[in-house]
Amino acid sequence: GFTNLDNGKKSDTVSRWGGRLALEWKPSEATTIYVSGHVASSTGAPAPTRAVGLTLSDGVTPCPTLTTGTNAYIGLNNCYAQTKTGTLVNVSTKNWNDVYGTAPPVGDVKDAGGALNIAHDFGGVKLTAITGIDHTSVRYANEASGTPYLQFNVNQDGTYDLYSQELRLQSTNGGPFNWIVGGHYSYEDDELGTLVINN
Repeated sequence: GFTNLDNGKKSDTVSRWGGRLALEWKPSEATTIYVSGHVASSTGAPAPTRAVGLTLSDGVTPCPTLTTGTNAYIGLNNCYAQTKTGTLVNVSTKNWNDVYGTAPPVGDVKDAGGALNIAHDFGGVKLTAITGIDHTSVRYANEASGTPYLQFNVNQDGTYDLYSQELRLQSTNGGPFNWIVGGHYSYEDDELGTLVINN
């Protein structure tokens, strides 16, 4: 993984977990009630941005050791990057997976939801009603310059709420001809805010 040289911490670690619970109840031979719920979480830091210096320390002369591909990221060199304020900084590192992360990246996703399924057989016709809800929250942050300075920071916070309802009628007479009819409705409420700090 990547190591953040600004704080010595790993910056691409992710921890994930989830769980589910389901219960079934049959109050009568004709009725079945099924309830389920779930939670999940993914927290950590996505892979950071790696910068490459393009010039020598004068800020003008192209770096003669700069190559394309992965070789541009391996080992120390005399190539400098220029910040928006004109500061020259050598962003090369001894190891390819050492990076500068002034603002450590964040990538968190949390989810929780559930469903209720009720079915009742009226004798020849079975009615099924399914209700579902789900809530997801997302937080993302990343400093995209790859230098020891705060240059281009992106922050996003979002929530996503989903509600769904299904109704279904179906024949249960067991004859040569059977039928099913139903309808489905869903509603989603999404909110996403983005803050960009461009120094």
